[in-house]
Amino acid sequence: MKMKLTKRDAKELKIVQVVLLVVLVVGLLITGWFAWGPPAHGRRIDSFESCMRYEKEVLAIYPAVCMTKDGRRFTDPNYDHCAVEPTPSSDCIKLKGGRP
Repeated sequence: MKMKLTKRDAKELKIVQVVLLVVLVVGLLITGWFAWGPPAHGRRIDSFESCMRYEKEVLAIYPAVCMTKDGRRFTDPNYDHCAVEPTPSSDCIKLKGGRP
């Protein structure tokens, strides 16, 4: 025995189908957002400066190290180990006159 739907029932069924479809699409979009993260909008993180600009996560060590969300690390290029760790190593010796 087949049941016939009235016009009102058919309209309500159509509304329910549309609402379920919208909920499904929104759920998939939210899942994709959390799975793959927000779009990067062309950001390319390939240096300490760009990491600081977009990520802003700096490790509390010296020299400063910026870490991206995917685990890449960029060290501050302005780090001068001779100024911080004065050692008699050959690369830190400052010579007057340019000769040893």
